[in-house]
Amino acid sequence: TMSVGIRNIGNYKYVDYDIGLYDSTRFMQSFGKGLDFTGYLMFKPLADFKEKIGDFRLGAGYNVGKYNISYNQYSFFAGYDYKKFHLKAEYAAADGYNGIYESRNSAEGFYTTLMYDITPKLTILGRYDVFDKNIYADNDTTNEYTVGLIYSPYKNIKFLLNYVTTHGQNQPSSNSILFATRFIL
Repeated sequence: TMSVGIRNIGNYKYVDYDIGLYDSTRFMQSFGKGLDFTGYLMFKPLADFKEKIGDFRLGAGYNVGKYNISYNQYSFFAGYDYKKFHLKAEYAAADGYNGIYESRNSAEGFYTTLMYDITPKLTILGRYDVFDKNIYADNDTTNEYTVGLIYSPYKNIKFLLNYVTTHGQNQPSSNSILFATRFIL
């Protein structure tokens, strides 16, 4: 989601952090309806051995705020990079949420992504997502499986092409092809 606010990022040998205070409006639709705090803390316990065994990270995040409703979310994540191999995983839970959709529901989800750099500019990926949009309701869990390619012709430009198959307990299965671009200014 996109919000307007102030942010402080710190990167150190054994720990990184990212904290911010934001307007709780999403996608710049209307301002001043609430505040939002987001913070992430990441530990790099094997930083001294990064060159030999890879880059291993563990972290946690917290988001709390109010828009039309009060909400808070927490997450735990892990990441590992070794030469051309990359692994990312995250578990998140929410008591209400404010993103593309706003909800009072208690939700939870998990994802894991595996990536391999075929060349310095081309990466292949596989991803598994599971999301339960209301942990107190039956039959509303969605599973997604993704395979894709990331092409980075320049440092600040990426093109993504993904095939996604989605299976939900109370919805028909679907398949989609996603194409996205990312420009970092």
